This record gives sequence, C-alpha cells and structure tokens, in this order.
Amino acid sequence: MDINRKIESFLTKHRYEKQKTSFTILLSVLIAFCVISSLIMPAISMTIEETQNQTAAVEEVMLLGEGETPQPPAGAVDIASMESFLVSVTSNDFLDKPIYSNFVQTDENGNPKYDEEGNPIYVESYNGEISTDKDSIDLSFYMSYSGTNVTLPAEGPHLYLDLTSLINVDPDVFLGSISKSGKIMDGDWSATNPSGTFVIEDGYVKITLTPDYLVYVNSGDKLLQGSLHFSGELEVVRGR
Repeated sequence: MDINRKIESFLTKHRYEKQKTSFTILLSVLIAFCVISSLIMPAISMTIEETQNQTAAVEEVMLLGEGETPQPPAGAVDIASMESFLVSVTSNDFLDKPIYSNFVQTDENGNPKYDEEGNPIYVESYNGEISTDKDSIDLSFYMSYSGTNVTLPAEGPHLYLDLTSLINVDPDVFLGSISKSGKIMDGDWSATNPSGTFVIEDGYVKITLTPDYLVYVNSGDKLLQGSLHFSGELEVVRGR
C-alpha cells in the first residue's frame, strides 16, 4: 500500500509539473507575440499614412512667407517701406484673380474705391495661398513704388526689395535669365528713357538709378517713383 501511494503521488506531482511547464511556455509565447505585434503595427500605420499623403492629388504652394537672405545692400532704401508700395503676382494658371495683390480697386475715373467705413477696397486675390496638381506654375510680378524726400546713397544700388518676403523660394531657382535684370520706368519723367535698372540676386531686387534721373528728382519736388516687371516659374515642392 505504501509503495502504491508513493507511486501515485509521484505520478500526480509529475503531471502537475508537466502542466505547469506547458502553461508557462504557452504564456511566454503569447507575451512575445503581443510585444512584437505592438511594435510592428505603428510602423505599418505610419507607412500607410505616409503613402496616402504622398499620393494626394493637390499640393499647396505658399507664396507669402519668411525667407533667409544675406544682408541687403548697404545704404540702399527698402522700397517696401516707402510711402506707396504696390505689388501684384499673377499666373496664367489662375486667370480669375491675382495670386497676391495689395492694389486698391478704382472706379472708371481711376479714383480709389472705399467701403462705407472709409476703408480702401482691395483687389480680390488668393492672398498668396493656392493649390495645384502641377509640378510648376508660371508667375508674373508687377511692382510700383513712390516716396518723397528719400535719402539715397551716393552710389548704387540705391533701392532694394527683399524678394523672399513675398515668395518663400530662392529666386535663382525659378527666374529666367531674362527676368534677372531689367529697366525701371517713371512715366512722369520719361516715357521712353528708363529711370534706372534692376538686377535680382542673393534674394534681392537691387535697383540702381541713373545720374540723370537723380538730378531730375533732386531738382523737382523730390518725388521718387518707379515700376518694374519680371516673371518666372515656381516649382511645386512636394510634401510641404
């Protein structure tokens, strides 16, 4: 009897240890599977999300923004800080209204329009925010400026404009070689002779006025004004 009990006790204990070992192994496998799955799933979700973003058909292009450029030409006057500075950016891809404009609407006589509260009514534009599915869009810039009693340096460049304050792109990327330089016109001075020239480099429009025009301004009512036009192509940066 004692031998039988000992044998039965041994077998019972052996079965218990076997079950305990099997349960421990099964639990370890389940824990390992759960840990691996928790690490893999976020990576899969991120991959799917990135793929969906990359395949989006429409891309936004921000034309207004802060860019980084070298220092402006020493002593030159910023035309954007003058009494009047107007700029219009248009594109053949957006013919319904300008991409950006700070021009004021005028009536048939050329007089500015105002609302009931006396505020100027500006030309409707996209305010620099557009969407396109193209790889690039054409841009056309028109600017005019005017100011009185402006103190200019003895030598050019006399005036400048930080172009990256209007477009958050290096101008050398998209401006054609023809548009990187041009003439400045002041219709009140001469309809045929330019009042100066401009070059676009280092992110700036740099304007140098002619000696004759400087004499004209200083001998008159000291009204300095001008206009310029240039164009180019803006490449759409994907994933912005």
